[in-house]
Amino acid sequence: MHGTNVRSVAVVGRDWVVSGGGKQSVHLWQVVDNHLDHVAEHTPSDASQDQRILALAATSVQGHGTDDNVIAVFATNSEGQSTFFTASTDRRRAGRLDRRLMWTGRSDKPILSCALTASHFFVTGATDGYVVIWDVATLLRGDTSTSPPRQVYQYRAHDMGVNCLCIRATGPSTFDVFSGGDDQNIAHAAVDATDRLHVQVRHLQGKQNASASALKAIQVLDDVVVAAGYDQRVTAWGVERDELTWRGAAFSECADIAGVSLRRPTLDDDGVIEAVVVGKGMQIVTFQK
Repeated sequence: MHGTNVRSVAVVGRDWVVSGGGKQSVHLWQVVDNHLDHVAEHTPSDASQDQRILALAATSVQGHGTDDNVIAVFATNSEGQSTFFTASTDRRRAGRLDRRLMWTGRSDKPILSCALTASHFFVTGATDGYVVIWDVATLLRGDTSTSPPRQVYQYRAHDMGVNCLCIRATGPSTFDVFSGGDDQNIAHAAVDATDRLHVQVRHLQGKQNASASALKAIQVLDDVVVAAGYDQRVTAWGVERDELTWRGAAFSECADIAGVSLRRPTLDDDGVIEAVVVGKGMQIVTFQK
């Protein structure tokens, strides 16, 4: 169990939850009969209290030498490191969270945010304002190499910390990266990874002064981006022809906003989006065309 603050949570499917926090501790949980069963833990013995997991991305992949599914977890920390873990979903083999690889990126700056694409690229954002894109396909295929994954691109997205980022798939091998920073801006990059060895990136306009304070949370659903910051204002933007257009804003009652999640309340109404905002409390904000 966590002995310090939980800083990040990732959900895989309907049954698995990964959490990370102080002392670089990562935990795996399974949802059983509407409660969480603790399955596995990885806490480095030499990690100090102030070394923290800051962001998580997780998915389910096939195999790694077995017929059952494997949960693949990427964790970033306050020391500028990224770590790759795997765990079996087979109850007979469950109980272990194996650390496969740890690597340091372009600097040792804390990595505040991360996301994983369906095409197996891992995207990270750090306190120095840089976003880095890694090709992790070999890791997710079960490669046992101890070499770090290949960095395919990096760019300065913000003047200061990349507090949050999210991915919008635009095709089988193309995706958009939206990020929010301490500079109060939303950055937008379009990535074409059709040729994995020569990834092409277009830096789009994004949105300057998208918030009156540092942005702390950002998510995208279909063609709508929702962002929130310390000023407790939740803003919605439409993605239209590579530009972000204003959709609306609402003030949340949650102080210290730390995250936002988006959903459609009904399948037959694509004009309504509910944003679940969490911080010191939780609130649902509804945006409608």
